[in-house]
Amino acid sequence: MSAKKIKSILTYTIFIGLGAGLLYLAFRETEWDKLLADMREANLSFLALSLLLGFYAYVARGLRWNLMLKVMGHPPKRTWSTIHSIALGYFSNLAIPRSGEVFRCTAMYRAESVPVDRLLGTVLLERLVDLFMLILVFALGFITNFSNMQRLLKDVESGSMQFPGWIIPAGIALLGLGLLILRLMRNHPFFLKVRTFIIGMLEGLRAFQKLNTKQRFIFIVHTIQIWLMYFLMVYVVFFALPATQHLGISDGLFLMVVGGLGMVIPTPGGVGSYHFLVMTGLFFLGVEKTDGLSFATVVHGTQLVMTIVAGIVGFIFLARVQNRSIDNG
Repeated sequence: MSAKKIKSILTYTIFIGLGAGLLYLAFRETEWDKLLADMREANLSFLALSLLLGFYAYVARGLRWNLMLKVMGHPPKRTWSTIHSIALGYFSNLAIPRSGEVFRCTAMYRAESVPVDRLLGTVLLERLVDLFMLILVFALGFITNFSNMQRLLKDVESGSMQFPGWIIPAGIALLGLGLLILRLMRNHPFFLKVRTFIIGMLEGLRAFQKLNTKQRFIFIVHTIQIWLMYFLMVYVVFFALPATQHLGISDGLFLMVVGGLGMVIPTPGGVGSYHFLVMTGLFFLGVEKTDGLSFATVVHGTQLVMTIVAGIVGFIFLARVQNRSIDNG
């Protein structure tokens, strides 16, 4: 077995272990009869609405990606190719954390023949926009739910999120070593290929600069739609369970931030981390932990179903597109 494969297996094992540990913390004092009763009593209409809102976030992401690829001179022949590629990327995250970006770019390359380096550049641009939106949402959540945010940050600060003192010096030393290697081997064929690839990524990263005023407005509209869907797909589930029906918009914003932090932790599909943090967030809002766990399980389960169904449909669609391209070629 190669060292690369061993490293991949070890990394995946650590991620699964992290998720399992957080899942245990969330469920260790669970009243299973109550949890099952809460899930049976959940209003299915609101869960179905949450599922549709979650999928529309995929659609908005796909339309925004289409816009960026168009201005780069690689307009997809099929609008749904980007949407299904994104769905397939989220589906792959369930098995291998943080693999979605590579999977979606590979799928788009096979379906639409768009260069992978350009695709990765646009994905990096998306991540920068997502980071900006996450900071904005976090700020809004902090303003509208100041006391609970303070409690959450204190819990994080007093927990296991502190880093040892040698991390920064070691990082600087590794950076210096990397720059030295790059300088000594800058004319090596491998590094020339890497340089070409990076230039292609930067070209994709500059896609936003190529948008005209109207296109930038559409880009911003799609971005707002994506994050509005993220909020609404959690907020509407408040009305599906009796224990959370009294919660308001500011509570939903707070929980969106907390849940977002849970999904950032690299566990497969946010399993464990999402449950634990959402349950903790709802406890800060005055909801009993058993009810909070029921809510987290219902929300996560609904979006999990959507991700699996959308991923399978996306895989079938893209496979058919690729087969047609091979037949025509």
